[in-house]
Amino acid sequence: MGKRKQVRIVSPEVFAERICYYEQAIPNPKNIVELLETSNSQLKNGDLIDPWREWVASGTEEKQIFGHQKYTDEAKLSKSSEVVSFIYTTIKSALDAAGKDYAQRFNIEYIEPESIGISKYRVGAAMGPHVDYYGEPNIEPLMSAVMYLNDDYEGGELRFPDQDVTIKPSAGSILVFPSVPPFYHEPLPVTFGTKYISAAFWIKKLK
Repeated sequence: MGKRKQVRIVSPEVFAERICYYEQAIPNPKNIVELLETSNSQLKNGDLIDPWREWVASGTEEKQIFGHQKYTDEAKLSKSSEVVSFIYTTIKSALDAAGKDYAQRFNIEYIEPESIGISKYRVGAAMGPHVDYYGEPNIEPLMSAVMYLNDDYEGGELRFPDQDVTIKPSAGSILVFPSVPPFYHEPLPVTFGTKYISAAFWIKKLK
């Protein structure tokens, strides 16, 4: 498995002024994907990463399956196996580093991400244009991020229609962008293979 290497975030490529693309944010992302799959059957109650579960669209009458997801709970870090801890801390440290760089660039208060999910899109899976927050009360959405754990699939680009930006990120890279309009984003259909991502959301709760 090896030790987690020091995260080193390089200056991002910037699209449409607020979409930042950080390449090579984690070393050997293929290893993380392999560990996600090989460790899945060994996960137990109380682990900070859940087993894969069906990823279903919310708010729709017709059941729409995108693929599978895992949920994480950092509070369980000390009770988890070495492999599970390695997966989580590798992903979390890279997302933190990219998030802190983004916050500094755009004068945003940095807080810990609200949640980190791990997902895999199956062939045909896609989402329409959306933002991550639509003005929910008592929260201030700060930014969203998507880490790409592999790139050996076809299709699956992330498109920002209002900014006329479409990106096919490389394995181990991270995209950070505003969580609110006008930064609608659309994961395009996967046409071959399986796309693995990890998403994070930074949300400030207002009193």
